Amino acid sequence: MDGKNFVKMTDEKFDVIMNDATYPGTTGSSALYTYDHFLECRNHLNPGGVLSSWLPLDLRPEDFRMIVRTFQEVMPHSSLWMANNCLNKHSVLLGSLSPLRIDFQRVKKLVERPDIAADLAEINIHSVYDFLDCFVVDEDGLRRIAEGVPLNTDDKPFLEFGAAIKRDVDASFAAVLSDVVKHHSPVLLRVVNTGSTDTESAGVKAALPMSSVPSWPWSTRTRTS
Repeated sequence: MDGKNFVKMTDEKFDVIMNDATYPGTTGSSALYTYDHFLECRNHLNPGGVLSSWLPLDLRPEDFRMIVRTFQEVMPHSSLWMANNCLNKHSVLLGSLSPLRIDFQRVKKLVERPDIAADLAEINIHSVYDFLDCFVVDEDGLRRIAEGVPLNTDDKPFLEFGAAIKRDVDASFAAVLSDVVKHHSPVLLRVVNTGSTDTESAGVKAALPMSSVPSWPWSTRTRTS
């Protein structure tokens, strides 16, 4: 509850707020996945700020969808990201109050900065293409995934009880991945400033095709910088 209480009490505004929650249902962390908490976080963002939230992929599918629905209710322009160099069980929800636009040239410079490159190398991300390949589902896909599920709120904490239900972890993981694969979204639709020349821009579009064919771990397609 320290993070939840802090954001209630502080007068500060932030460019980035990371909701670094653990598994819901353990040590009170379900309280970090409520509509009320996400709203408090949004109210403490500077203009143009972003909110992220860690989201396990091996939850019960209905609990995964509930978190997505609750987050997106507060942050309408949301996307799901996954460091997909390996088949892990963690993802990140990223939300903003304006549509996601990824400046390719700016991101390329950032991921090549030595200190950032060193951090990304630890999770096998070595280029702007590796980084953008972590974009998995856009806001429209997330809406379809979460359609029809209730909100998780402070006064109706469904997640607190749902997360406590014993589940088949492997089956839950497979079901959530099935949802993700079904609604996988091409990142190119969100990318701008791909190059100053037609040749450079065409190269980016070839590497980031505007298709819904999933990339690793969903397929064996590879990236080159």
